[in-house]
Amino acid sequence: MLPSQPAPRRGTPLLSVLQNADFRLIWWVGTLHEFARRMELLILSWLVLQVTDSYFQLGLILVFNNLPRPFLSLVSGFLADRFNRRLILQISQVVNTLTVACILAIMAYDFELLKTWHVFLAITLQGATKAIEDPSRRTAILDIVGEGRLVNALSLDVVSNTAGKMVGPLLGGVLLDTVGFAWSYGFVLSVHLVNLSLMMRLRIP
Repeated sequence: MLPSQPAPRRGTPLLSVLQNADFRLIWWVGTLHEFARRMELLILSWLVLQVTDSYFQLGLILVFNNLPRPFLSLVSGFLADRFNRRLILQISQVVNTLTVACILAIMAYDFELLKTWHVFLAITLQGATKAIEDPSRRTAILDIVGEGRLVNALSLDVVSNTAGKMVGPLLGGVLLDTVGFAWSYGFVLSVHLVNLSLMMRLRIP
């Protein structure tokens, strides 16, 4: 008689990781950040094209957005390993929120004062915070869910990030077409504020 084989180990359902309240928070933080980031890129790209009528300067949007990444990627992992990850995420979100608020404030005071370099600076800061916060957020996911559920958690993170990359520009285009630049960019600010409030509630072991 052959010895009985152990029953195969059943995998953990993908969505079960959402039962963890802290993971839900950091998942929403990542989702909303990517959503707002992509919407902001589209809206500011539209603004640069309208103001300058230059396709070259339009192309500079992506240049400045990605410019900080190769430099900051060298230290972002070190920061995530050595410093408080929650604080890194909070500071990044505060910078994102203040950047959008400053652009709106300049525009509200006098639209003529809003220059292309303001937009390029805002885009560069956005790229910098993205480069710094990504390693901290993904390492924090491991801290929250543990190794056993890490694959499920990162899979959901990839899905939500991809959705943000698609839905953000789509909604940004709809808003630009219906309510104009000011209200569209104001909506981006509201998303950042919601994200900041979620960030303040986040607990990382």
